[in-house]
Amino acid sequence: MGRKTLLGITIVWAVLIGALAAGFYVMTTNSGTELGKSSDVAAASSGPKYEWSGEQMLISTEPSNKTAVCRIVPENGVPKDITTFRSETANRVNAIEPWFSGKAEMTCNMAVKVRTGGDVTMYELATKDRLVQILVVVVAVLPFLLVAIFGFAVRGRKASKTEA
Repeated sequence: MGRKTLLGITIVWAVLIGALAAGFYVMTTNSGTELGKSSDVAAASSGPKYEWSGEQMLISTEPSNKTAVCRIVPENGVPKDITTFRSETANRVNAIEPWFSGKAEMTCNMAVKVRTGGDVTMYELATKDRLVQILVVVVAVLPFLLVAIFGFAVRGRKASKTEA
């Protein structure tokens, strides 16, 4: 197999890995349920409600510099107000763990996006985990670099043998 063919295959590989990574990123950032604004969060009686089944949950706002307050009223347990302040930092997400058993209803004072369960983990991998992001780049680019480096080395050795 020629050097140009190998370079072409590795370029296709890098584009394929890049497309898969971009698709995973778009899928995870668009995952979750959008919950609209409630007119009276304190009463937790009006506006759209989200039914939380008790898995870990991440509540985020768009834009991320806004802070929402959400009231969670469990079937079995004490109602609690949760804020989206610092629900995400530069390198991790701070998921909310349930403090009750069963289900709960949630209303918020502004529009939010709610991710639960595996969606939280996938979102964190795609947007916060630098190790995963670096590994994707290495997997995409390493074959190209190996072919380029060893291709030049083999070519240089062949050239020096023919001169001698």
